[in-house]
Amino acid sequence: MSETALLVLGAPVVCRDDQPVSLPTKALALLGYLAVQRAPQRREHLLALLWPDSPDDAARKNGRNTLWAIRRALGAESIQTTEDLVSLSPATDVDLWRWEAAVLDDPAAVLSLYRGVLLEGVQLNDAPDFDLWLMLERERLAQSHMRALSAVISAYRQSGRWEDVIAWAGRAVQLDPLQEPLYRALMEAHARLGNRTEALRQYELLQTVLERELDVDPLPETTALLEQIRAGELPLATVAQAAAVAARAHPHVMPKAKTPFIGRAAALVQLDAALAAAQGPQVALISGEIGVGKSRLWSEWLERQAAGLTVLTLRCLQSTQSLPLAPLLDVLSGDFCLRSLFAAPSIVPQVWLAELARLLPEGRMLLPTLPPTTQLPADEERRRTFEALVQAFHALDAPIVLIVDDLHWIDAATCAWLDYATQRLTDRELLLIATYRAEEAPAYLPPIIASWSRRGILRRIPLSRLEPAEAEQLLEQLAVPSDLISQVIEQSGGNPLFLVEWSRTPDASIPPVLADLIAARLAHLPAEAQQVAQAAAVLNPDFALETLRRTSGRSEEEVLDGLDALLSANILAESSDSYTFVHPLIASVVESGMSQARRQFLHKRAATIREQTHAQRLEAIAGRLVTHYRIAGDIYHAAEYADLAADYAQSLAATTEALAFRRTALELVPTPRRQRALGLALLWFGDIVAARAAFEQALKAFAASELHHEVARTCLALAESYLPTADAAQAIAWAERASASLQHCSDPALEAQVLLLLGSSRRIAGQPLHLAEAHLKQAHALASRHGLTGLLARGEFEIGNMLAQRGDLQQALAVFAHAVELAQAARDVFQEVLSHNNLAFVAILAGELALAHTHIEQALSLAQQWSLRLPEQYLLSTRGELALAEHDWTTATDWFERGLQAAESQANHAQIANYHANLGLAARGAGDVERALELLEQAYAAAERLVAPFLQTQIELWLAETLLQNGMPTTARTYVEQAHARLEHSEQGYLKAWLHTVEQQLDHDHVLTKE
Repeated sequence: MSETALLVLGAPVVCRDDQPVSLPTKALALLGYLAVQRAPQRREHLLALLWPDSPDDAARKNGRNTLWAIRRALGAESIQTTEDLVSLSPATDVDLWRWEAAVLDDPAAVLSLYRGVLLEGVQLNDAPDFDLWLMLERERLAQSHMRALSAVISAYRQSGRWEDVIAWAGRAVQLDPLQEPLYRALMEAHARLGNRTEALRQYELLQTVLERELDVDPLPETTALLEQIRAGELPLATVAQAAAVAARAHPHVMPKAKTPFIGRAAALVQLDAALAAAQGPQVALISGEIGVGKSRLWSEWLERQAAGLTVLTLRCLQSTQSLPLAPLLDVLSGDFCLRSLFAAPSIVPQVWLAELARLLPEGRMLLPTLPPTTQLPADEERRRTFEALVQAFHALDAPIVLIVDDLHWIDAATCAWLDYATQRLTDRELLLIATYRAEEAPAYLPPIIASWSRRGILRRIPLSRLEPAEAEQLLEQLAVPSDLISQVIEQSGGNPLFLVEWSRTPDASIPPVLADLIAARLAHLPAEAQQVAQAAAVLNPDFALETLRRTSGRSEEEVLDGLDALLSANILAESSDSYTFVHPLIASVVESGMSQARRQFLHKRAATIREQTHAQRLEAIAGRLVTHYRIAGDIYHAAEYADLAADYAQSLAATTEALAFRRTALELVPTPRRQRALGLALLWFGDIVAARAAFEQALKAFAASELHHEVARTCLALAESYLPTADAAQAIAWAERASASLQHCSDPALEAQVLLLLGSSRRIAGQPLHLAEAHLKQAHALASRHGLTGLLARGEFEIGNMLAQRGDLQQALAVFAHAVELAQAARDVFQEVLSHNNLAFVAILAGELALAHTHIEQALSLAQQWSLRLPEQYLLSTRGELALAEHDWTTATDWFERGLQAAESQANHAQIANYHANLGLAARGAGDVERALELLEQAYAAAERLVAPFLQTQIELWLAETLLQNGMPTTARTYVEQAHARLEHSEQGYLKAWLHTVEQQLDHDHVLTKE
């Protein structure tokens, strides 16, 4: 049997019988992955990891070819396989395996085995998941290696083996030239051996690399060691005492007293009143400019309250505004809430605890017996999540005070939940106190505030700047010199934060903005505190001690000292298990004061640490990782995480955030796939023009690369974009182009989608229904054969439309109900909304108005939850038609006027004509026949310019009915004859039945009225 050696630490080397073997990059990647994982890996997992964009057949072929290449080069026994599993032969000599054993049993052997980072030089641009895995593994192994080296160096220092310290620390510095403790070890070792010149040179090398890479000076302890060496204070060739080396001096930071609280008596009374009224949910909205004291007001009020309140604080930050539910999950993941929720026995039912554990994985560790959760349709998933979060509040003792600091930076999902919670927790004593700046509020927040106001639960507490007398009183209590008080009041304008900050830097020149004040405070902190603050700013908004330590690169003792200084200076605030800045502006000032190199370095380190910490739930922190990698300059990883963040936001119904992440991903690393993904997001939002532009740009790139599969997929997206505007000809043209591209590849899902689009487009274009039906039947068969539930839902939807046009309303209702079920099973919210809508419309035609109400309300609710603007033009029409059926002409007009605006915004000319006709019907019902005829004729003129025979016939019949009501049978007959000619050879059973009714009315009208 031949002997195989695999070196993966450093540039990969593969040998067979001591002879190097050349292998393709994918083969090296596969061998490296199997070496790291050790355990047998599923074939499907490996194919998805290494060939994610290849169709299944192509991926399997690539996998077989790669295994064949490895076996041909290394022998059949090198790779062990079963039907489903692949593993590396345990007989292979793998340097990683020997290195891992050495780390545990023989640390001295680690240096010779570790040639460099894992699979150095290997990168798969077409396999992002593999590249992400490789990056994380490289960091993990590098840290493990550095820990082993540090342990060996420390042991040699303790035993006085200074030459070994020099050898090992010298090699370690080459691996990580920013590890300052290694330079101190080298300085001390050279000094102990009497080589003071070399010891001083090591300090100069450190000083140079820190200035070049991070723009910082060496730490005080390093400088102190330098002075010891210069003074000859280190004994030669004796064991050093760790305390002597670690000793350092830094300025003592005096604990800062709490600043005085001046004025605000009326605001405190209003908060007292709000709490007294909180037998059910109450909202106190504290508004005012930045620094006016909004947060200080609720903080002071809380301190004056008697014991017995349960207080939770949600901190909304600009940096987390795109992260769904981030502030809420942050507070619920704290020790107090976790114990309240998951401590057995819990008053929260197990089913809701299990749902909460999806969002708070720590909960399942506390209660491992929780039942598993099941997947639900998207709208149910959102409602279940919201309800679980509401149920969590039942585990908390009332009365509950929920603080939402900086409400204007709240994410859309948390905002929606707050509105939901204030409606659901009607039996709880709950006071919601929110601080707010109206000028920075997102579009989705004012409607929520307005709804609180309409429900009578909102109490507004506006805060203005301090009056001159109050400002003077504050400055006097802060011991500001009397000759400066007038000047400070004038320049601060009475803003409390400016006043307070000024009092803390009396020797500084007058700063023009608050950022200057914050920077001045930071400048007085010890060097280690400033570096800890820099790491904290990168991790903002919150961070645990261990994360902060690892990001800062300092020892635990150093970080604790820095934290003490920052807490004393009121820069940071401490909770039970994490830290945060007392104000987001401080973090902004800290980060903006860093050099670009330092900022990039810390963000890269923070990203790596967070990836390791949240390896099992990367999607939940993907938004933060986008920021880290973007600032770090790693735009490729930033773009990949933006894709992941968009997917995660969409899964939480946070469609606004999803669209923002799609744009970010495309901006960072433009690719045709990201261009198409942005187009799909824009289509959901109803921006059809921008969506088409994105699709067309993606199509050009795919066509240039002759990626036929992607060309077909993009053509179908373009075809879909023309259906909402009833431009059937364009939809057919793009679907046919997609079909032509599929001649070069096989994809049942795309083939079925082509058939569906052709069927629906031909129906809309007024082509014979049996032709459309033939396409739909083919699509249904293909989707059924391949288990394509989403396409089956669309197929049922189109069949329902065709049945309705043929006049089989009861069968159409049944088919639409099935379409709703299939859309829910496929988690296709868009299709579910359309199916609910059309079911409601047919129910109106069938006279089942209660059923229509049920489904149109569900459609409207889903569209609102998911921010679906595209179907709005249809939903509002159906809702108005329901009001028509109920003879509520005013309500119908209101719905139609809203819908007309939506249709005009989408440039849907067919729907615009339909709305004018419907407004005419509402006018007719209200008795304004003249206005009705005017609107119907306007609609008819518009419909004649379109390829919309169904709509034209409808309007002709509406006109005929209206003219008959107005005693004008001759003109009515003209429209009836036109409708008759159009329907004579058609399959439109519904319109034929309607036409027959109008014809009978004409025949029975024996009294001719002069026109």
